[in-house]
Amino acid sequence: MKLNTNTGKSIDFKLPTADADNAENRKVKFPITDVQTKPTNTTVVVTCVHKKTIVNIDVEQDMTVKGFTSPDSEAGDELVLCLANDGTPRTVTLSGELMAPGGNVVGTASVTSTVSFVHNGGKFIEVSRSPVVDVDA
Repeated sequence: MKLNTNTGKSIDFKLPTADADNAENRKVKFPITDVQTKPTNTTVVVTCVHKKTIVNIDVEQDMTVKGFTSPDSEAGDELVLCLANDGTPRTVTLSGELMAPGGNVVGTASVTSTVSFVHNGGKFIEVSRSPVVDVDA
């Protein structure tokens, strides 16, 4: 970790293995959180390219969320889905590269649920699911 002595902010990043003389092939993945808001649709596609991705979705109908990794995804990357149900209970089916042992997310009317995933090097694996919590109260 490096510390900027002027601002007091730290920079922590992973530098891929590369030849010291071949700086052109080096990529730096900064620990940036990407917050996305997706419109209601029957199918919502989520692509994760940062260390942490938070996706807010207004769930106004039964829908499918397809999660995909990018070529830069790596083990330890995080994905959080925030599913805000309208006034009717809705079902969200998780597919693509999302492994959800808990199955579909069945929402409660007017309540936001969250599902968290961690990338294992090949897919996003579900690590937690919120109980029904009214985050809007």
